[in-house]
Amino acid sequence: MFERFRLMSGIGVVIGIVFVVLSLFVIPRQAYLASSLELAVLPAVDNTESALAEPAAQVPVAPEDYIVLVSGLYAVDGDVERARARLGLLGLEDPAVTAADLAERFLQEGRGDLLVVDLATLARALGAERAELLPYVATVTPVPPEPAPAGPVRGALPTVDWDPRLSFRLEPPVKLIPAEVESGQTYWRLIRAYWQTPEEGHDKFHIFANVLNKDGVPIPQPIIIENGGKTTVPAEPKPDSEYLINYPMNGTLGSYTCSVAGDIPSDRVAGLGLGFAKGGKDHTSFLLTFQETVAP
Repeated sequence: MFERFRLMSGIGVVIGIVFVVLSLFVIPRQAYLASSLELAVLPAVDNTESALAEPAAQVPVAPEDYIVLVSGLYAVDGDVERARARLGLLGLEDPAVTAADLAERFLQEGRGDLLVVDLATLARALGAERAELLPYVATVTPVPPEPAPAGPVRGALPTVDWDPRLSFRLEPPVKLIPAEVESGQTYWRLIRAYWQTPEEGHDKFHIFANVLNKDGVPIPQPIIIENGGKTTVPAEPKPDSEYLINYPMNGTLGSYTCSVAGDIPSDRVAGLGLGFAKGGKDHTSFLLTFQETVAP
């Protein structure tokens, strides 16, 4: 989430003015909002043109950029009243309709799923619900101060190192399905799961995985990818990666489930795939680490 604030520096204006400093007290989003830099030079079309023709003097950014930024912040904090107050500075006749118009325009122009998702989600929260945008509406969940552990905690085992974006940013969210084991039984336990945006992953579109033995040493243990059928993916050293396993994805979010192959039970990570929301094809990646563990 920490790169998305780059949008403000790339818009070409000084965003560190009093209003922004006081109002944007949220965790920065991913660098995928950097794509919004294009918006400042886009022509206004349809009903959005009149709504954005005369930006309010107190907002020193292009109105479209500002609305995109507000939609991204709403996706982080889920605070619709704060979003409404921020948009109020533009003096729009109907902020909900303007956000929905902008979402429809970006959808028609192929501006990218992320921008459409954020704008459509904000528009619906403000009261503008349109059938063509419903597939892009995400469930916004305010980011908690400390994200809850992914899955049940097994006795004295440490909490899974779980990227909170897997639960709070992706729609549908990725889920951990713990292995069904008894005390003293050996199994493959997920110890780490991270997600990468196209910018973070350098446009890769893979499931990267490592399997560790009880001592934490990577071993050539294959994984299983479920996607209608089951595919065994072997582990082999790669000079340009710390992960022994990589599996290229071509299905959208929600298409894949990953576990460790073998005779002992394994945790499963379900709902993997491309994009930020179901139907998306953005090049995103997942980094998974499993370890041989004895259940307490």
